[in-house]
Amino acid sequence: MIAYKTSKNARILFVGINPHPGSYRRGVPFSNNKMFWYLLNRSGLLEEAESDLKDDKLLKRIYDSKFLPKYGLNFSESR
Repeated sequence: MIAYKTSKNARILFVGINPHPGSYRRGVPFSNNKMFWYLLNRSGLLEEAESDLKDDKLLKRIYDSKFLPKYGLNFSESR
């Protein structure tokens, strides 16, 4: 299950629809095809080693502990 990160103090809100079953199992949005995460990193919105984004466990840790508190990014699902 994906725990969506939201805060009124965040800089950006990403809204997804119908998460891929692989992303849902991992608990991280857009983690089935990690291009979303690579592009966030390459744009400067994240400051992570790309090798960490490739690893499912490390990506989950980054999403859980840094996505909102460190980077000020939100994620929600449209329903």
